[in-house]
Amino acid sequence: MFKDSQEGEVNSSTDIINEAVTDVIQDSLTISGICKDKDDDNIIACAVASNADYIVTGDTELLSVKKYKRIRILSPRDFELLFD
Repeated sequence: MFKDSQEGEVNSSTDIINEAVTDVIQDSLTISGICKDKDDDNIIACAVASNADYIVTGDTELLSVKKYKRIRILSPRDFELLFD
């Protein structure tokens, strides 16, 4: 999917996002068991803690959740279509 150099950049970006998510939810709330990957649960917890309306992602497991409480989980394309 990515060239080797791009994959390194993506992994680095993912690490930064996961670290930021951990900082946001550290003193807030814990959500577990929604996704197989606890990092995905952390993304959902971050969205809840920040009162997000949407999670926009290409992650297929997160997309399969579709909605958590009032938070819609959409692909970038579906999110874009909301505003067309």
